[in-house]
Amino acid sequence: TIKTDLTLEDVMAAKTRADVCTWTDFVDAKGREHDVERLLIETFGFHPIAVQNAIGRSQHPRLDDWGDHVTLVVHAPSLPEDATRIQFRELDIFFTASSIVTYHDEAIPEIDRLWDQVARNPKRFAKGADNLLYQLLDAILSGHMPIIDRFDEWQTVTETAVLENVDSSALADIFRQKRLLTDLRRTLAAEREVLYRLGRDDLAIVDDHDQRLFRDLYEHTVRLHDLVESLRDVTNGALETHLSVSAKRTNEIMKTLTLFTVFFMPISFIASFFGMNFFGGSWSEAGEVIGPRPAFWGTMLLVVITPIGMWLW
Repeated sequence: TIKTDLTLEDVMAAKTRADVCTWTDFVDAKGREHDVERLLIETFGFHPIAVQNAIGRSQHPRLDDWGDHVTLVVHAPSLPEDATRIQFRELDIFFTASSIVTYHDEAIPEIDRLWDQVARNPKRFAKGADNLLYQLLDAILSGHMPIIDRFDEWQTVTETAVLENVDSSALADIFRQKRLLTDLRRTLAAEREVLYRLGRDDLAIVDDHDQRLFRDLYEHTVRLHDLVESLRDVTNGALETHLSVSAKRTNEIMKTLTLFTVFFMPISFIASFFGMNFFGGSWSEAGEVIGPRPAFWGTMLLVVITPIGMWLW
């Protein structure tokens, strides 16, 4: 059976029983950090350094073995619509042979969903604290897949935009995706090492069966990390495609401008040559070589024929 209406004294009494597993969750303790810190150290008996690190926040994913208890730091990611950064909500876990204590500043939907599942199926709570830890970490890792799926959808849209419309907005989207994927990759790499230690290290409070489960989570994290790496490669490919298309378009523009320049060079020469003082008042002084009217039409003919001839050539 599962009991939820427990006082702190009930929880501490239950911790001494080998047949009872407890889960204590501290949420949004802003302004009461000192009280929570004293409670975790003096009442629960956790190592002061581990508690201070948890209260201090802003930690990378890590695992510390303190003998009779283990502390873990994992991050639950979320990506709101039109967000420029992935929000990583830190979750600190204190884990003993018969109890789990979680501490986080913000509500984490994965924890709420897991609690609902455990409440509907009490047998999931009866397999011990290490198995409950496995379920908790599995729920946190499952929250990565929707974000990766969104990146996959964004990649399709971005690739289409790059080919159809080469502008600064497409380039900004590509760099934003690269930055977000880099943040997600960095967190997954650290969490992968945490799960590796859970599945491989000789931890006194984790039995062999659940170590195999943690190794399965480690392999799941490796797959997630590989997916993120693949998405980063696709993003880099989109960036290269964008630059190639931009360079090709620039070359076409330069080719057109060069073509017009070449066409107008002989026209400019003819215009400047016949713009000399061959006509007007100085014409009679220089001696009439050709009449003004034939000279004009001859010049017009040269202006038309010369670029056509150059084009054919």
